[in-house]
Amino acid sequence: MRFELLLQPHCANRLTLELFDTNLYQDKRGFFHARVRVAGKLHKKALRTESIREARQALAEFQTDLRRARDGAKTTNASLETQAPNVRPAVGHDAAVLETIELLRAQISELRTQVVDSKAKADSDPGAPVPSAQKLAARLCERPLFPVVIAKYDALLESTCNKGSTYRMYHGDAENVLRFCSTWEEFDPPAIWGKRRLELREHHERIRRNQNKEEAIADTAGGTSLNQLKVFLNKFIHWCIGKQWLEPSFAIVMKDIKTMVVNPQKVNLPEASVMAEFFDLAESVDFQLGRFLRVTYLLACRKMSTLGLKWEDIDFPGQLVTLWVKRDRQETVPLLPEAAAALLAIRPSASATGRVFPLSDRQYKRAVQLVKTVVRTQGIENSKICAVKSLRSAMVSKLLELGFTPPEVAAIVCHQDGGVLVQKVYGKVRQSHLREKVARTRILKSDPAASAPLENSPADCEDEK
Repeated sequence: MRFELLLQPHCANRLTLELFDTNLYQDKRGFFHARVRVAGKLHKKALRTESIREARQALAEFQTDLRRARDGAKTTNASLETQAPNVRPAVGHDAAVLETIELLRAQISELRTQVVDSKAKADSDPGAPVPSAQKLAARLCERPLFPVVIAKYDALLESTCNKGSTYRMYHGDAENVLRFCSTWEEFDPPAIWGKRRLELREHHERIRRNQNKEEAIADTAGGTSLNQLKVFLNKFIHWCIGKQWLEPSFAIVMKDIKTMVVNPQKVNLPEASVMAEFFDLAESVDFQLGRFLRVTYLLACRKMSTLGLKWEDIDFPGQLVTLWVKRDRQETVPLLPEAAAALLAIRPSASATGRVFPLSDRQYKRAVQLVKTVVRTQGIENSKICAVKSLRSAMVSKLLELGFTPPEVAAIVCHQDGGVLVQKVYGKVRQSHLREKVARTRILKSDPAASAPLENSPADCEDEK
């Protein structure tokens, strides 16, 4: 494997990078990125650190992973060339799906027959033109083995998703596809989706039996995983079509896989006193990490925005803060007084880097573990909303309770849709707050019955006295 030296600056995903060291680039926020070219193909990875020592160590690990992926692909290719293709198991589908699949198989068989005929004609008449269908069939016969293609696509996702949660989901889907089929003849998207669906139903059934519950398993069990598998198959098929490893008509099969309806997760939002107690306990264990969680909550931002926040981005007199959000863009939003007070409390101990929270990946993992430790040891209820990812949703719901309109909340959380996502995803209803509002509501003010005190109310007790 040959690693070439990259000497020119690159711009990927609107992120301007400057060359810092061999295969290491630095963005304008100070974070390092790795760019490694292997056999003419560029591999990218965001290292998410400002330390040159950690960046060089991560670069060495990245190069080792690429080398192992190449060696593993060669080993898989050599071992599978001697194996005979497996027989496709019978899987039940709708009549329309089966008819479409059989039609595709017939087209492939016909194209392969045309290839044999074209080779015979080429031997007799070398100047005869070759139809495009025969060229595609020849390309299909020369394509790599299916496990090798899956490994290549997984390596592509790893280089683009930076080993985040998105890549972990796609990597799991790639492993599921390889469990259900190992050759191109067995590649059947509806069959893979159906087998995975049966697995998830059996998994939920085992959980239900272990918990001694008798309710029926819904037909949408594991709907999120199934929808993610559908997205993976759709992307993989179109990528293979672009490489001419699958026929263009193969994308028709994906239309027969339905999207599962996933009910929104029900979360009981904690009271403000519970959140304050949570942050106080976290700061008593580790002040810096606890204050990081408090500021993330009060700014209603993602953890990447809090980690990239610098003191020069905060305008305390004007009560404004500039945050880095997705797609490497900046947004200036109002700064809540509580957030300003929390930031001013840690300003005397500011680091030389200028960052408000100079946390490494290891320290951030400690913050995640700190959340679990505080919730477990102190017995705080509604632990799901106390997770780092859920702090943003909890703050959005609190702003809506305080009377902010969805467009105003969208401006605070740096959304550009005018509040659609705030109402659809982030905003949650706190049941105790809803009951209080309903109890105070009077629709017919002129109706004496509406304004009359309720039975056994405190006013009745005072009148009786």
